[in-house]
Amino acid sequence: MSKRIVGILALILTALISARIALAGPNEPHAGNAMWIEPSSIDLSSQSVGYKFNVTVYANITSVPGTSGIGGWQVKLTYNNTQLNATRAWYKVGTTPGQSEFFQDITVKTVSPKFGSGYVLHGESWAGDPTTGPFAYANATNPRMGGLAIVEFNLTGLVPQGGNVTNLLDIKSNWPSDTYVLDYDSASKILDIDVYNATVVIPVVPEFAIAAYFLIALIATSTLSLLVKKSLKRQK
Repeated sequence: MSKRIVGILALILTALISARIALAGPNEPHAGNAMWIEPSSIDLSSQSVGYKFNVTVYANITSVPGTSGIGGWQVKLTYNNTQLNATRAWYKVGTTPGQSEFFQDITVKTVSPKFGSGYVLHGESWAGDPTTGPFAYANATNPRMGGLAIVEFNLTGLVPQGGNVTNLLDIKSNWPSDTYVLDYDSASKILDIDVYNATVVIPVVPEFAIAAYFLIALIATSTLSLLVKKSLKRQK
């Protein structure tokens, strides 16, 4: 088999794998209308500071009162920034590059994610022709379900003592002010949806590390004391 044929086959295989990844559905689907985070439980108890992980926000919409479909979505994900830091966020891309899987094959207006102290904000809005569409329809027979955004986190701190701590990746408490799915032409605009958070287990500082901290502090204190004594003797 020639190198050219091998190269072509490799490109085809890569494209098929990429397409499979892009079209992969959620692992923990919820009945509509709903928005949720996957994985819903993340255990970092065996990880150390600097470890990075991703979560994906999904939505499943099966009921829209208006006649023009979904108008947009926004997610505000809050977290404990004493132990975690959101480093990046991007659309969970489907078949249409540059936009979310949830709005794939639909004309949209995209935005850049916004990062603040203990939160990340991302969203997308429908931007098709109001007369001809294409519209982001959704109903029980043909639900609109897909990934909205992926957020990357970095483990920046451990629990000082007392055992592992479970923290929230929280989108629920931000509904409907900052987390929502919009009905394009309904008077109420914001759809009634069930929102689900995710939990993260933050590890405790290892006992040997605590002992090491005390030892370092003891050495530093002793060294400082000796330096002060030497300085006082020189002044005499």
